[in-house]
Order: sequence, then structure tokens, then C-alpha cells
Amino acid sequence: MKAGDSRAWRNAIADTAPEIGSADEEVLDSRTWKRTLTVSWIAQFASITGFSFAIPFLPDYLEQLGINNKEQLYIWSGLVTAAPSWMMFIFAPLWGLVADRVGRKAMVMRSMYGGFILLALMGTVSSPAMLLVLRLFQGALTGTVTASNALVSSVTPAKRASFSIGLMQTAVFAGAMVGPLVGGVMADGLGYGWTFLVAGIFLLAGGILVTIYVDEGPVNSEEGAEGDKVQKGLLEVIRSPGFMLIVTVMFVSTFSRAVLGPIFLPFVKTLLEDKSIVKTVTGSLFATTAAVTAAVAVPAGRLADRYGPKVFLVIGTIMAGLFCIPQAFVPGIGSLYALRVAIGIGMGMVGPAFGGLINRTFHRSSHGKAFGLIQSASSLGMGLAPVTGGLLAAGLGLEMPFVITGCFQVFVGFAVWAAFSMSERRNGAVPTGA
Repeated sequence: MKAGDSRAWRNAIADTAPEIGSADEEVLDSRTWKRTLTVSWIAQFASITGFSFAIPFLPDYLEQLGINNKEQLYIWSGLVTAAPSWMMFIFAPLWGLVADRVGRKAMVMRSMYGGFILLALMGTVSSPAMLLVLRLFQGALTGTVTASNALVSSVTPAKRASFSIGLMQTAVFAGAMVGPLVGGVMADGLGYGWTFLVAGIFLLAGGILVTIYVDEGPVNSEEGAEGDKVQKGLLEVIRSPGFMLIVTVMFVSTFSRAVLGPIFLPFVKTLLEDKSIVKTVTGSLFATTAAVTAAVAVPAGRLADRYGPKVFLVIGTIMAGLFCIPQAFVPGIGSLYALRVAIGIGMGMVGPAFGGLINRTFHRSSHGKAFGLIQSASSLGMGLAPVTGGLLAAGLGLEMPFVITGCFQVFVGFAVWAAFSMSERRNGAVPTGA
């Protein structure tokens, strides 16, 4: 290995290059930004719990709204499920622009109060078309994860950025585990009208907490370390070194999680002798991955702050892909559980790395736009994945989506690492945000 290459690899791990909005720059005092992080975590957990209350049971709700034909139910379920993702793909960057102008706290409040109103209304609809319209508005108006991450990133010192985003990731997965469990019991006992209302109240509570207790400091802090204006427009953010690599990995990560959705339950069914427990087993497999991802996110965030988020972004992506492939060839459910644990570890590394890279790459005055663009890429992946997974399974069998998705992730992971390494050699140093 050449001396220059060796130095580049050491720099990639040490991650000591100066950054925009460096670790020495603290927008708020320690006590205030930690309070903002804590309250944001609680509010995020409440909002994801609320969104997860009834959304997994939409096909059954559509049947209650009058769709009895099996083929039509599949079509309407797909439309209602995908609608928010497509609208979020369009609106997330626009809300990011607004966030950097009027404040990230205001955007969190907008997403949570808007979600409260829309969820409450979903319990009152009388037709599938009305539900579809509200789901479209949900995608356009909400986006609590992006808004909360942008808020937390903008107030957190750069040296703690990956840890903070990792902690926020645990709120997402914890809410996604609790919501369907409690929501299912409530839907069975009280019906969907009350279930949607209670789901909305969770978001209302989160919004109130943010309104009262969150402080983001000055909104338009645009002076960089050398006194230059650093607020960027959307095109400038897109053109920033390394940003499209981050966006690509976000798209691949989201796409890979969602592409198996339509075929995972039928695949699990082929491994079970007792078909009556397929839903329980499938749910527990998803819950296992979510629990491991949440458990790994915080320690991975701490390590990413110390050794560099780029390393964890690449390793997590490759690891998730490598352990996705053998799912297609497992002899039984036990092996599948083990692989889902390994995939959760990889996913737990990726989330905090995104936050750390954004914090190190951009001044806080552009965090809203950066997170908005990343959410747009994530939403595009979420919208395309279910259709792709279904088509792959229909044409190639239930096993092939696992193989193709895993290989895709591994390829992207190595490609991103190669791109970062070439940039280091070309510039003679670690690029901003490495």
C-alpha cells in the first residue's frame, strides 16, 4: 500500500478534518440542548406510537369502508399505504427550506399538530376515497422524523451529533413496536374511530411538549467559523461534496427495508408447519430487527462520534446487505431470527451515521434542507419498494428479492467507500463531513 493511500485510510478512521459548524461551536448551553434532545425523544416516541396505532390495520379498515372484492382491496391497500411516501417525496425538501428560514421547532410543531388533526379525521371517513385524500395530506403535512432530526442536529454539538441522532432513532423503533400492539388491542375493543382519535392525541401530546419545553436558539445563525455566510439553497446542498453519496445510501437503506414487505409473510409461511401462527411469527421477526436496531443505535452513535460516521455508514450498509442474502436459503425459523438480529445491527449503525455526516457537512442554517432532501430520497425508496418486491417475487420466486436486495446493498456500500477514498486521495485530506 502506498504511503498516500495509507494516510487516507488512517484519516478516514480518525476523521479529524475541520468541519463547518465544528464541534467547538455550541448553539446552546449544555443543559438546554440536552433538554431539547430529551423532550424531542419523548415527542418523537409519542408521534411514532400514534402513527403506528392504526396504520398497520388499514386493509381491515378498508374492508369496513365497503371494499369486499379481494383484488380491489389489494389495489386500495397499496394506494393508501404508498400515498404518504409519494407526497413526502415532493414536500420534504420544501419543508426543509421553510425550516431553515423560520426554525426547526416550528416544523416539528407543524408536523405533530397536523398529524393530530389528520389522524382524528381518518376515524370519521365514510369511503376509501376520503381515506386516500387524508393519507395524501398526511404525506404533505407531517414528517415528524425529519423535522425532529433536523431540530436535534441543529442544536447538538458536532462531537455529539451521531449519538443524538442514534438516540432519536431508538424513539422511532420503540414507537413502531409499541404502537401496533396497543393499537391492535384498542381497534378490537373500541373500533377504528376511537383508535384513530387516540392515535392523534399521542401526536397532540408530543406537539405540546415541543411547544413548551424545546429551545433551538437563534433561528437564522448564518455566520460560519470564518465569518462567511454559509446558508445554502437546495441546489447548493445537493452539489455539496459527498451529499449525493449520503442520499444514495439513504435511498438504498429505506428501499431495502421496504422491498421485502409484500413477500416476507408468504416467505415465512413456507418455513412453518403450523400456518395459524404465521402472523405472530412474522410480527416477532420484524420486532426483533427493530429492537436490535434501537439497541445498537446509541452505542453506534457514540463510536461514530469518536471514529467518524463515514466508517459506520459504509460498514452498516454492507453488513445489512451481507446478512440479507442468506435469508433466502434458511432451513428454518431459528436461522431467520439470527439473521434478522445481524441485519438489525447493521441498520443500527447506519442511522446515527447519517446524522453525524449532516451535522459535520453543513452549518445548522442548512440542516433543514439537508434532512428534507434525505427524507425525500427515503420516501422515494419507500414508494418504489413494495411494487418492486412484488414484481421480483412474481417473476423470480420468493427467494430472489432477498438475494437481489442484499447484493444491491453490498455493492452500494463498497461503491460509497471507494468514492470517499478517491475524494480523499484527490484532495489530499479528508473531505468536509467525512
